[in-house]
Amino acid sequence: MRALAALGVVYYHAVDAGGVFALPSTGAWGVDVFFVISGFIIGTVTVQNSAHFFRRRVFRVVPLYWIATFAWAAAVLLMPWRANSTEVDLPGLLKSLFFVPYQMPLREGPILQLGWTLNYEMFFYLVVAVMLWMLRDAPRALWAAIVLLGALVASGFIWPAADPSFAFYQSTLLLEFLSGVLLSFVYRRLADAERRPAAAVRVIGYGVGVAALLAALVVLVLQDLWVIPRLGELRAVYYGLPSVVLVAAALQLEPLIRDGRLTRALLEVGDASYAMYLFHPFVTVAISQVLLAGVIAVAGVPLRIVLLIITLGAVILSSIAINRWVDRPIQRGLKRRLLPPKRRDEPIERPDYESSSRSSV
Repeated sequence: MRALAALGVVYYHAVDAGGVFALPSTGAWGVDVFFVISGFIIGTVTVQNSAHFFRRRVFRVVPLYWIATFAWAAAVLLMPWRANSTEVDLPGLLKSLFFVPYQMPLREGPILQLGWTLNYEMFFYLVVAVMLWMLRDAPRALWAAIVLLGALVASGFIWPAADPSFAFYQSTLLLEFLSGVLLSFVYRRLADAERRPAAAVRVIGYGVGVAALLAALVVLVLQDLWVIPRLGELRAVYYGLPSVVLVAAALQLEPLIRDGRLTRALLEVGDASYAMYLFHPFVTVAISQVLLAGVIAVAGVPLRIVLLIITLGAVILSSIAINRWVDRPIQRGLKRRLLPPKRRDEPIERPDYESSSRSSV
């Protein structure tokens, strides 16, 4: 799901935000899928182990984001004629680095424009961390976070903030995180059930899962193509609801996944999804607007599709490289130096959805 979500965002930025490929636009919903997955992950791993929760979240998100932000700021300063609506100054840089929403003259911050999603991520993590500190119990803290963030969203309908920075935190997008947390509660309850359903019931369940997954994906795409009307006016509805169904269906089908080359390849792309999300603009801009801009401008549809596939391949390979040789070493170093060593009696073999299919947190 993370691989699908990241590739959806990359495709959207390549064909819509950049516009150079001039192909049908879809994929912005990848962000909403990420938000639901994030809520599910936090709802799962916090119950598994809530120790040093916020520190672990900072280790996971901040280093690579800071690298990408500094790199984008440097690119804007070195090539201001390609900056478009981005402005770099010290207050804006500090707000970008510390996940504070703000307004540039021509667009909303941060400097790395897609970092707006991480402002929501870090706010969600902060609320959960505060609830953990206050209540000292993971399930109660998660429920308290659900109530608090739900009330904050409701306040946006009753007392909408005039300041855009405050209104940012009243967004219904927060409900996507909360739906992921609730999904983790349901998933854990079903996983803990002692009775295993009969084979026929499981087959029916898998059939429903496949149908739900395909239906959710089709709805997401067809809404973007205006083949069907959007499910509502709010993004948390027309993208959020299908995203919840998509993630829930994937969880339903998870027992069918078997080890193999395709599975390992998808896991590799999924592990690199954070690097892909942060660094794909560097690759897509370099290829589509610098190296191949003249070719794409006069190319027919078949050639544009081929060039887009090449661009997506370059994004995937570069993201895997960044994940392997930049992000993973940073994660290991931070955890080794700044987290206490594991106790001998702590279980080490357990399901872990947090950061990587091959590295526990």
